[in-house]
Amino acid sequence: MTTATTPSTSQPNLIPASYIFSYWILVWGVVYIFVKYAFILSKKTLPNQIKWFNPSLVFIVALIWNTESLIKLVLNGSPTFTLVKYGLMIVFIKAIPLWFIWTWDINLYRDISIAITVFVLYCAYLWLNGTNFVAVYEDLTKSIENDEDRSPFEHWIGRLLVNIGK
Repeated sequence: MTTATTPSTSQPNLIPASYIFSYWILVWGVVYIFVKYAFILSKKTLPNQIKWFNPSLVFIVALIWNTESLIKLVLNGSPTFTLVKYGLMIVFIKAIPLWFIWTWDINLYRDISIAITVFVLYCAYLWLNGTNFVAVYEDLTKSIENDEDRSPFEHWIGRLLVNIGK
């Protein structure tokens, strides 16, 4: 099976951020937020062509998916520290961007089509890097369940929380 990790000098088994679809969604959301608020600040109406790329639906699906995963971690008796880190990831990477993006302008056909296109580009990127979606998410899930801090956000927030607790 292909592995999702690459060696890194700071932590040998860190999963690259570019391998995690949630980070792709986050970047998509941040770009959309900057464009949206640039139009708002310039007192211009957001063009329909830009509205087409609204990632609200993708963030909602990701938020539901991650909330289900958090519930599964709770039911499996994961340590509180793991639950806090995962909960913070949900808040910072899903909920806060969704709050800035949210509009009722969801068109299922359009939004699903664009989300599938982004996902296909993501899968092609993984393939070019010698891995695949299943390998990455098995690795990521194992990392979360074992409290290994191998995703960039987990690593960062884990170090932050440990330093705060000192």
